[in-house]
Parts: sequence; structure tokens; C-alpha cells
Amino acid sequence: MTALLIAVLLVMVAIVIDLGVTRSDRRGGQLAVDAAAASAAQAYKDVQDASQACQQALDYLRVSLESPPFVGVGGQTCATQFSTPCVDAVARTLSAAAGPYTVVLHYPVVDGSALMANTSTIGNGGIAAGTPTTDGVGCNRFGVRLTTSGDAFFGGVAGSSGRTSSVHAVSLVRSGTELDEVAALLLLERLGCGALQTSGGGSTGSGVVVQANGSTPGIIAADSAGQSPPCSTNNNTGGWVIYGTALPAAGGGGPSITAQGIAATPTSPAIPGIIAVYAKGVGGRAGFTAPTGLSVEPIEGAVNSRSLSDKRYNGTNTQITQLHGLVESRTATPPAAGVFATISGTQECKGNIPALDLAAATVFVDCSTFEPDVNIFPQATQFFVRGNVSVKSGKTLSLPLVRDFFIRGCSVGGCSGSNTYAVEVTGGGTLLVNTGEAMLPANPATNGVICGNRRSPNHVNVNGLVGTTTNTTRLATRGGSFNVSGFVRMCQTTVYVGDNAVGYTKQTQPAILTAPENYPAITGCSPSKPCPSDTAAVLAGVTFSGGGASADWSAPNQLNLKPTDAQLAFGVQPFEDLALWSETSTASNIRGQGATATTGVFFLPNAAFTFSGQGTQSQPLDAQFFVRRLNVSGQGNLFMRPDPVNSLEIQVFGNVSLIR
Repeated sequence: MTALLIAVLLVMVAIVIDLGVTRSDRRGGQLAVDAAAASAAQAYKDVQDASQACQQALDYLRVSLESPPFVGVGGQTCATQFSTPCVDAVARTLSAAAGPYTVVLHYPVVDGSALMANTSTIGNGGIAAGTPTTDGVGCNRFGVRLTTSGDAFFGGVAGSSGRTSSVHAVSLVRSGTELDEVAALLLLERLGCGALQTSGGGSTGSGVVVQANGSTPGIIAADSAGQSPPCSTNNNTGGWVIYGTALPAAGGGGPSITAQGIAATPTSPAIPGIIAVYAKGVGGRAGFTAPTGLSVEPIEGAVNSRSLSDKRYNGTNTQITQLHGLVESRTATPPAAGVFATISGTQECKGNIPALDLAAATVFVDCSTFEPDVNIFPQATQFFVRGNVSVKSGKTLSLPLVRDFFIRGCSVGGCSGSNTYAVEVTGGGTLLVNTGEAMLPANPATNGVICGNRRSPNHVNVNGLVGTTTNTTRLATRGGSFNVSGFVRMCQTTVYVGDNAVGYTKQTQPAILTAPENYPAITGCSPSKPCPSDTAAVLAGVTFSGGGASADWSAPNQLNLKPTDAQLAFGVQPFEDLALWSETSTASNIRGQGATATTGVFFLPNAAFTFSGQGTQSQPLDAQFFVRRLNVSGQGNLFMRPDPVNSLEIQVFGNVSLIR
């Protein structure tokens, strides 16, 4: 009896083990086909080429399953099967194999296809025809069916010689659901977690708050597929793309990431805020539980990429490329002709400057490091520095009417050691740019003209006062960071932090599976929607640190409507609404007691931007951040309320989703 029972028990154990392995195959296979189907639909949406979408799905399956390349059965390829125009009712497939895997790609997925079953397992749930209102039509659907085969570990005991599992997924390219909206935060990370994180807290218990503006709700969007957990920052071990903890009880205990909605009126319903995450549509980790950390549940989002900013500021008009070239040429040697002042020699480079030079309209600073004393250049419209600029404690550099403020930066002495900056304003130092003040106020931070009052004639303030400022500034560097532990005021100013290299180079990764990033197919890296690059570490960012660091900073804002291509032409208004552009992959920071009041578009597509300690953006001003990642920690608070006419519109609602 014992021997018989042991035999029965062994058979049961064998079956359980093999069933467990089969379930594991199914779980892994389901994740792979979900993402492959969504990836194919996303690729088709971007390039309108079914054969490329097919290849995208095969590439993703290979990476996800760690398998050899898939080879088409009987010589089939994506090109042979899917290059002809699609017809909704005419099924087309590609069969391919790799190791233990067999895959069948379907495009279109016709009504009545077995893939439209109510569950992923073929044969369970019956066959369901496509429902046009929810499932679209055949040529909008991509299907992937994966079969995994393998030897049974112990199944021979029960007479079984192998195990097989089959899973499938169907994705839909939705039509007519993309809406152009203004997002205060566009997070450009394409794969990993922690694109937006806050540890909660802040002296006022706020964290990250994106406010509604008129008819536009608060919007946060993230490009990440959420496929690379775990994360360690801020205890985000779950690998969430958007992660926030609850605020401390003293702050009300609410969410630390808030996308504010629009309240209901007697004639219109309430409109909730939006947190749109690409990961939501491709099976990744989207957002932490609401309302504990987030004010609204994340929805599916589209990949926007940096192409939106590239198109406006370095597209047809090539503004950034031209600006980089101007910095190179005009900071290398004194102007070839015209009336200008040259500052050189030990005493002048330390700020002991003749009155005649202080009154010049064009100034060339021939110093490896320029250390101003308390210097105001009331007439200077062009100010070119061959080296870098260091404003020490108790010192001030004021350029109230400057239009071009170009700094070659640390490249003159070699960007190494302590010489790694282009501009530094140390604690107690002051830098004033385009303030319009012919005389220095006693205390610029408290008594000076604030940038909020430096409005253009097209803008009025809350009291109905019309602006008069037509002067805008380009502050551009060619090597080194922009470091502030003192006070800076930069009105109607675009800051370009350039690379220490000849010519501008866009730092991107336009292809998948390319070192050093090796982005998988799910990210959809392409020339039209490139992914962030990790190779731009030599570039430098912007850092506000120390107890007194603060900034009053506004972008050029001369128009009360969205600029046209003609208005953005170089020499007209090329950087309307742009506050910061840097290609660096080195993190930029506002930390310590740092505070900023900023308006404009801040563009750091390859870098993380961190607010920490007591760092705050003190007012919900007209700011829009296009950054790779944003992290708010410690007592940091960040408030944003972008104005639609001063911002870039993005695709908020995703138009790719999994339907089976």
C-alpha cells in the first residue's frame, strides 16, 4: 500500500511541477505579447508602415524572451506579408520561429478572428466579432499569438512527453482620440521607472502641483514604458513611472502629486486633471495608488518625445544651431570692426574697469575668468566673454539692456578641476540681466524691478497696466555649467547651456538596441521620436544651491498668441517662450534653500531635474518643464500653471491600447 501511494504521490507532484512551469511560460509569454502588440500598433501610428510595425513586434519579442532572432516559416518576412495595402476583411499573417517559440503576427485582425476571443487563451470564451465603437476595425488592429513548447520535466511519469502554452494579444490604433493639450510636465524618460517622483512633504504640504488654467486642466505626461523596475529613489521599489507618497499629516495627508481639475459650473461638468503615462497602454508600471500619492488615476498616454521642442526651436529656422555658432565666433576674438570696448589685463578682469568702457554698447571681455566688482554696463547690448564669469560674494554684474550675452566658458582654460563652469554666482553675489535699471538698487533681490513687471506691450498685468519691454536676451554658453548660490535676475531671457564642441549636436538615441542605452523595441526610438541619450555627460546643467540661491527668471514673451514659423525666424523672435535649453545628461538641481520664480519652457531632454531640501518654485507661474526625469524630495515644493499661448502643445491622450 505504501509503495502504491508513493507512486500516486509522485505522479501528482510531477503534474503539479509541470503545470507550474507551464503557468510561468504563460505569464512571461503574456507580458511579451502584450508589449509586442502594443509596440506594433505604436510603430504603425508613427510611420504608417505595417511591415515596420511587424518588425518592431519581432524585435521586441526577441529582446523580451531573450531568444534568438525569429525566422519566418517558408521564407516569410514582414515585407512579403504586410507591404500591400490593408483590407479590413482580408486576413494576413506572418509565422516565425525561434528556439522553443513560435509566433504568428496578424494584420489586420479581422472580425470573427479567434484572436478576438474574450480571453487570451484560444478556445476559451468563444469567438467575438469586433465591436466598432470599442474595438475598431480590422486594419486598426494588430494581433500576436505566441506558442511556447518544451519538454516535460516529470510528465513522463504520467505519460506526458512535453508541455505547450499559447497566449495572444490584440492592440488597437484608435482614431480621433488624440487631443493637443498643454502639459506643465512632459517627462521624456522612455523605459525606466521614477520619471516623476516626490517623497511628499514641503513646508506647506504641497509636493508637485500642476494647476488648471482657464479651460485647461492640470496635466502631467510621461513617455516611459515603465519596463525597468526596481527603483531605489524615494522608496519607489515598485518601479512606478509616477510615484508620490502621501503628504505628512500636517500638510493634510493628501497626495503629493496633484493634477488639478476644473470645477463644475451650472452649465458644464467638472473636468478632472490628467496624468497620462505611455506605460499604461503597454503593460508597464504606470502610477502609484491614488489618492494616496497621486490626485487622479493615470490614464494611457502617447509618446511625445523631444520632437515638439526641436520642431519649434531648431526646426525650419535652426535657431539653436545658429545660436551655438554665434557663441563660437563672437567669443573667440574681438569683433573685426565697429566701435567696441575691450576688457583685458589683471585689473580689468577683476572688475576695475574704466568709465568709458562701462558706457560702451559692445563689450568684449578678453579674460580667461572675468570677476566683476560692482559693475553696471548701462548701454551694453552685446557682451561677449572669451572665458568664464565668476560673480563673487558682495559683487554684482548688471547688464540692464543686453541682447546678446555670450560666454565661451571653461573651454578656454580646460574644463577640469574647479574650472568646470561657464557662469557662477556665489553666495552673496548678484547677476542682473535685462532688468532695464540704469542704476543699481540698494538690494536688487528686494528693491529691484522684478521680471513679472518686465512685460511686453502685448501683455497687461492684473491691474490693467500695459507692458513696455521689447528687449529680449540670449544668454548662451559654449562649455561649462551655470551655477548659482547667490541671486540672479534674468528678465525676458533664454539661457542656452552649450557643449564644449564645434557646432551644435542634438544628443539623442534614434534607434533601438544601440549602445550604450540599448533601448528595447517597446520604447519606439526613431528619428522622428528619438529617445534620451546617456552620452552627453560632458555637457553641463544648471544648479541652484546653498542658503541664498534664488532666481527671478522669465523667458522672452513678446507675443500674446502662439508664435508662427515666420515669427520664430532667427533675427525676429527666435526663442519666444523658451527659458532654458541644454542637451546635457548631467542632472540639474535646485537644492538647499534655493528658490525660483520662473516662467517659460525649460528643456532638458536628457537630464534629471531635482528639487530638494527647501527648494521651491515659489509661485504657480507660467512654467512648462520638458525634462527626462523630475525628482522633488525633502521639503521641496513645485507649483506650475502654464498658459496655453506661452506653451507647447503635446498629445495627451494615447491612441494605442490593448483590447484582447
